[in-house]
Amino acid sequence: MNGPGRVALSGGIASGKDEVCRCFTELAVPIIDADQIARTLLAPRGTAYYRVISLFGSRFINSRNRALERPALREIISVDARKRSQLAALLHPLIRKEMTRAYQALATGTSYCIFSIPLLSETGRHEDFDRVLIVDTRRTRQLRRLMARDRCDFRAAGRMLAMQSSRQARLKLADDVIHNDGSLAGLRRQVSILHQDYRQIWGPSATTTGH
Repeated sequence: MNGPGRVALSGGIASGKDEVCRCFTELAVPIIDADQIARTLLAPRGTAYYRVISLFGSRFINSRNRALERPALREIISVDARKRSQLAALLHPLIRKEMTRAYQALATGTSYCIFSIPLLSETGRHEDFDRVLIVDTRRTRQLRRLMARDRCDFRAAGRMLAMQSSRQARLKLADDVIHNDGSLAGLRRQVSILHQDYRQIWGPSATTTGH
Protein backbone atom coordinates (compact mmCIF):
# COMPACT_ATOMS: atom_id res chain seq x y z
CA MET A 1 0.00 0.00 0.00
CA ASN A 2 1.36 3.41 -0.97
CA GLY A 3 1.29 6.23 1.56
CA PRO A 4 2.86 7.08 4.92
CA GLY A 5 4.80 4.44 6.83
CA ARG A 6 2.59 2.16 8.90
CA VAL A 7 3.74 1.33 12.44
CA ALA A 8 1.56 -1.13 14.34
CA LEU A 9 1.69 -0.38 18.06
CA SER A 10 0.61 -3.17 20.39
CA GLY A 11 1.15 -4.58 23.85
CA GLY A 12 -0.67 -6.41 26.59
CA ILE A 13 -3.63 -4.93 28.40
CA ALA A 14 -2.56 -2.18 30.85
CA SER A 15 0.98 -2.13 29.44
CA GLY A 16 0.87 1.62 28.78
CA LYS A 17 -0.10 1.80 25.10
CA ASP A 18 -2.28 4.88 25.64
CA GLU A 19 0.58 6.77 27.26
CA VAL A 20 2.90 5.86 24.39
CA CYS A 21 0.26 7.09 21.94
CA ARG A 22 0.06 10.39 23.82
CA CYS A 23 3.84 10.74 23.51
CA PHE A 24 3.64 10.22 19.74
CA THR A 25 0.73 12.68 19.53
CA GLU A 26 2.91 15.31 21.22
CA LEU A 27 5.31 14.81 18.30
CA ALA A 28 2.45 15.44 15.81
CA VAL A 29 2.33 11.82 14.67
CA PRO A 30 -1.17 10.71 13.56
CA ILE A 31 -2.68 7.90 15.65
CA ILE A 32 -5.27 5.48 14.27
CA ASP A 33 -6.66 3.81 17.39
CA ALA A 34 -8.55 0.52 17.15
CA ASP A 35 -9.98 0.95 20.66
CA GLN A 36 -11.32 4.41 19.85
CA ILE A 37 -12.89 3.09 16.67
CA ALA A 38 -14.46 0.22 18.66
CA ARG A 39 -15.93 2.72 21.14
CA THR A 40 -17.50 4.65 18.26
CA LEU A 41 -18.92 1.48 16.73
CA LEU A 42 -20.37 0.42 20.10
CA ALA A 43 -21.83 3.81 21.02
CA PRO A 44 -25.63 4.19 20.93
CA ARG A 45 -26.65 4.27 17.26
CA GLY A 46 -23.15 3.13 16.30
CA THR A 47 -22.75 0.56 13.53
CA ALA A 48 -22.24 -2.36 15.93
CA TYR A 49 -24.47 -1.24 18.82
CA TYR A 50 -27.64 -3.19 18.02
CA ARG A 51 -25.70 -6.18 16.72
CA VAL A 52 -23.94 -6.51 20.07
CA ILE A 53 -27.25 -6.18 21.94
CA SER A 54 -28.65 -8.93 19.74
CA LEU A 55 -25.64 -11.10 20.57
CA PHE A 56 -25.34 -10.42 24.31
CA GLY A 57 -28.77 -9.18 25.38
CA SER A 58 -30.06 -5.90 26.78
CA ARG A 59 -28.73 -6.54 30.31
CA PHE A 60 -25.47 -4.85 29.26
CA ILE A 61 -27.19 -1.53 28.50
CA ASN A 62 -26.78 1.30 31.00
CA SER A 63 -30.34 2.38 31.85
CA ARG A 64 -29.31 6.02 32.32
CA ASN A 65 -27.57 6.79 29.05
CA ARG A 66 -28.24 3.64 26.95
CA ALA A 67 -24.49 3.04 26.53
CA LEU A 68 -23.11 -0.48 26.54
CA GLU A 69 -21.38 -1.46 29.77
CA ARG A 70 -17.98 -2.34 28.33
CA PRO A 71 -16.44 -3.58 31.62
CA ALA A 72 -19.32 -6.04 31.97
CA LEU A 73 -18.81 -7.16 28.37
CA ARG A 74 -15.09 -7.68 29.02
CA GLU A 75 -15.94 -9.75 32.07
CA ILE A 76 -18.33 -12.06 30.20
CA ILE A 77 -15.98 -12.66 27.27
CA SER A 78 -13.16 -13.40 29.72
CA VAL A 79 -15.04 -16.54 30.83
CA ASP A 80 -16.95 -17.45 27.65
CA ALA A 81 -14.71 -18.28 24.68
CA ARG A 82 -17.66 -18.69 22.31
CA LYS A 83 -18.99 -15.21 23.06
CA ARG A 84 -15.45 -13.85 22.73
CA SER A 85 -15.11 -15.37 19.25
CA GLN A 86 -18.54 -14.08 18.21
CA LEU A 87 -17.71 -10.54 19.33
CA ALA A 88 -14.36 -10.65 17.52
CA ALA A 89 -16.02 -11.90 14.31
CA LEU A 90 -18.46 -8.99 14.52
CA LEU A 91 -16.10 -6.16 15.44
CA HIS A 92 -12.77 -6.90 13.78
CA PRO A 93 -13.90 -6.51 10.12
CA LEU A 94 -15.65 -3.23 10.99
CA ILE A 95 -12.58 -1.92 12.81
CA ARG A 96 -10.28 -2.86 9.91
CA LYS A 97 -12.55 -1.04 7.47
CA GLU A 98 -12.53 2.14 9.57
CA MET A 99 -8.76 1.99 10.09
CA THR A 100 -8.21 1.72 6.34
CA ARG A 101 -10.51 4.69 5.78
CA ALA A 102 -8.64 6.77 8.37
CA TYR A 103 -5.27 5.88 6.81
CA GLN A 104 -6.44 6.88 3.35
CA ALA A 105 -7.62 10.24 4.74
CA LEU A 106 -4.23 11.19 6.23
CA ALA A 107 -2.87 14.57 5.22
CA THR A 108 -0.41 14.77 2.35
CA GLY A 109 3.13 15.06 3.71
CA THR A 110 2.65 12.78 6.70
CA SER A 111 5.72 10.58 6.86
CA TYR A 112 4.36 7.81 9.07
CA CYS A 113 1.46 7.02 11.38
CA ILE A 114 0.79 4.78 14.35
CA PHE A 115 -1.90 2.10 14.26
CA SER A 116 -2.73 1.26 17.88
CA ILE A 117 -3.97 -2.35 17.82
CA PRO A 118 -4.20 -4.12 21.19
CA LEU A 119 -4.93 -7.55 19.69
CA LEU A 120 -2.33 -7.47 16.92
CA SER A 121 -0.77 -10.82 17.86
CA GLU A 122 -4.14 -12.49 18.36
CA THR A 123 -5.50 -11.39 14.96
CA GLY A 124 -2.33 -12.20 13.00
CA ARG A 125 -2.36 -8.82 11.25
CA HIS A 126 1.28 -7.89 11.88
CA GLU A 127 2.27 -8.57 8.27
CA ASP A 128 -0.08 -5.77 7.11
CA PHE A 129 2.32 -3.17 8.54
CA ASP A 130 5.79 -1.87 7.81
CA ARG A 131 7.00 -2.17 11.40
CA VAL A 132 5.68 -3.57 14.67
CA LEU A 133 6.28 -1.65 17.90
CA ILE A 134 5.55 -3.50 21.14
CA VAL A 135 5.06 -1.80 24.50
CA ASP A 136 6.42 -4.23 27.06
CA THR A 137 6.10 -4.31 30.84
CA ARG A 138 6.32 -6.85 33.63
CA ARG A 139 3.25 -9.00 34.30
CA THR A 140 3.15 -7.91 37.94
CA ARG A 141 2.95 -4.27 36.86
CA GLN A 142 0.23 -5.08 34.32
CA LEU A 143 -1.84 -6.74 37.03
CA ARG A 144 -1.48 -3.77 39.40
CA ARG A 145 -2.44 -1.28 36.67
CA LEU A 146 -5.38 -3.39 35.51
CA MET A 147 -6.79 -3.83 39.02
CA ALA A 148 -6.49 -0.08 39.64
CA ARG A 149 -7.94 0.87 36.25
CA ASP A 150 -10.92 -1.50 36.23
CA ARG A 151 -11.35 -1.73 40.00
CA CYS A 152 -11.28 -5.50 39.78
CA ASP A 153 -9.69 -8.18 41.91
CA PHE A 154 -6.59 -10.24 41.17
CA ARG A 155 -8.51 -13.20 39.71
CA ALA A 156 -10.54 -11.04 37.31
CA ALA A 157 -7.39 -9.23 36.17
CA GLY A 158 -5.66 -12.56 35.63
CA ARG A 159 -8.53 -13.81 33.46
CA MET A 160 -8.28 -10.70 31.28
CA LEU A 161 -4.54 -11.19 30.83
CA ALA A 162 -5.11 -14.84 29.96
CA MET A 163 -7.34 -13.84 27.01
CA GLN A 164 -4.36 -12.27 25.26
CA SER A 165 -1.25 -13.68 23.66
CA SER A 166 1.73 -14.25 25.90
CA ARG A 167 4.40 -11.62 26.42
CA GLN A 168 6.85 -13.85 24.52
CA ALA A 169 4.49 -14.17 21.52
CA ARG A 170 4.14 -10.39 21.29
CA LEU A 171 7.86 -9.74 21.56
CA LYS A 172 8.52 -12.29 18.82
CA LEU A 173 6.64 -10.00 16.39
CA ALA A 174 8.50 -6.84 17.40
CA ASP A 175 10.76 -4.78 15.18
CA ASP A 176 10.98 -2.24 18.01
CA VAL A 177 10.26 -2.43 21.76
CA ILE A 178 9.41 0.25 24.30
CA HIS A 179 10.09 -0.82 27.89
CA ASN A 180 7.47 0.74 30.14
CA ASP A 181 8.77 -0.09 33.59
CA GLY A 182 10.26 3.27 34.45
CA SER A 183 9.36 6.96 34.53
CA LEU A 184 7.25 8.99 32.11
CA ALA A 185 10.39 10.95 31.19
CA GLY A 186 12.10 7.69 30.26
CA LEU A 187 9.11 6.68 28.18
CA ARG A 188 9.20 9.97 26.30
CA ARG A 189 12.91 9.53 25.59
CA GLN A 190 12.27 6.12 24.05
CA VAL A 191 9.45 7.50 21.89
CA SER A 192 11.59 10.44 20.78
CA ILE A 193 14.40 8.13 19.67
CA LEU A 194 11.99 5.94 17.71
CA HIS A 195 10.40 9.02 16.17
CA GLN A 196 13.75 10.11 14.79
CA ASP A 197 14.42 6.59 13.50
CA TYR A 198 11.04 6.45 11.75
CA ARG A 199 11.58 9.86 10.17
CA GLN A 200 14.87 8.56 8.80
CA ILE A 201 13.04 5.60 7.27
CA TRP A 202 10.06 7.48 5.80
CA GLY A 203 11.27 11.06 5.50
CA PRO A 204 11.27 14.12 7.76
CA SER A 205 7.76 15.37 6.97
CA ALA A 206 6.35 14.79 10.47
CA THR A 207 6.80 17.86 12.67
CA THR A 208 8.35 17.53 16.12
CA THR A 209 7.50 19.70 19.11
CA GLY A 210 10.78 19.83 20.94
CA HIS A 211 11.21 16.66 23.05
